[in-house]
Amino acid sequence: MRTQVLPDESFTGFEVINVGDMNPYNFLSSADPQAIILAIFADYPKEQSEDILRLSFRRLSELSHSAAEFSKYSNMLTMLARLRDLQDLTIKIKEEMPYRFEIEKDPYFIKGIDKGIDKGIDKGIEIGARKAKAEKDYTFVISLLEKTNFSDAKIAALVSVTVEYVKEVRAEISSVKKELLE
Repeated sequence: MRTQVLPDESFTGFEVINVGDMNPYNFLSSADPQAIILAIFADYPKEQSEDILRLSFRRLSELSHSAAEFSKYSNMLTMLARLRDLQDLTIKIKEEMPYRFEIEKDPYFIKGIDKGIDKGIDKGIEIGARKAKAEKDYTFVISLLEKTNFSDAKIAALVSVTVEYVKEVRAEISSVKKELLE
């Protein structure tokens, strides 16, 4: 069994390539979709972000052999665009894209929809609980007004509502009684 690495079998250094110093069009002109994705990290002014993203998606679309392949590379580009804080721009561009990209299948879109549904359910429960409490308070105020001689202030304190609310309910009851007598 060998216990040593021979000098010609080892390396003593490597060249570091800083993608951030490179021209994005070097990547965008490539025939390799993975190289095109790297254009997002290249050196370009922030004002060119939309152009670089649009061209990246267009090139990925041209080079992809199927919708599944395009979706794979598109999702990679989307993930990397987030690192440059371009998610809003990416979403905008994806929504404007032709048939090849279905936003409804994007995992972030699905996650956002699920989160929105959860928030909507929570909000609906909260609103329902408030309505139920308001209905209960309303019924309780009416009951106290009709069956006791308590003052508006005392009823308000018992039900935990404002005196103004009790006065409004009292006025409503009087109005309904008046209409029924006419």
